Amino acid sequence: TASPEASVTALLVDNAHISDLTVTKVTAGTISSNWLIGANIQTAASGQRVVLNQTGLHAYNSGGNELVTIDAATGLFTLKTASSGSRLELDSTGIKSYDTDGDLTSYIASDPASSSGDFIVLRDTTGSTLASISDTGVGSFSEVYAGTGLYVDGDEIRDLLDERPRGMVA
Repeated sequence: TASPEASVTALLVDNAHISDLTVTKVTAGTISSNWLIGANIQTAASGQRVVLNQTGLHAYNSGGNELVTIDAATGLFTLKTASSGSRLELDSTGIKSYDTDGDLTSYIASDPASSSGDFIVLRDTTGSTLASISDTGVGSFSEVYAGTGLYVDGDEIRDLLDERPRGMVA
């Protein structure tokens, strides 16, 4: 035979009655807390999301490719405008740009603490230095081209050379 019918009335339980709560899953609209300690906090399980965990802060695009990284142990970071193809990348070594094929097209490095004293360095796609500027403003270039004139301290170099004697000295 069937059990007799029972009625149940849901009662509200306020927080004064809960000293410890263990659950497997919580579904809620808004959770307010003074402290939240967790091994992993993320906005979604996969795809586009932000993840905060013991390794740092990570942001992913809809394809699940990591575009932002802040390393918790070192403070080093990486910011990318895309995961492949045409993009810019900014990290602790400088700014890199890539063409639509994903080939490195420019690289501006900044290392004020470098042993060479270079503050800003322009490198080619192989990593070779093309130009650099020291922290005191001294420039070094692999080649220099001047379209309308080359100047030294505001004077065109042609005028400076014209002031020098010409010919051979006996």
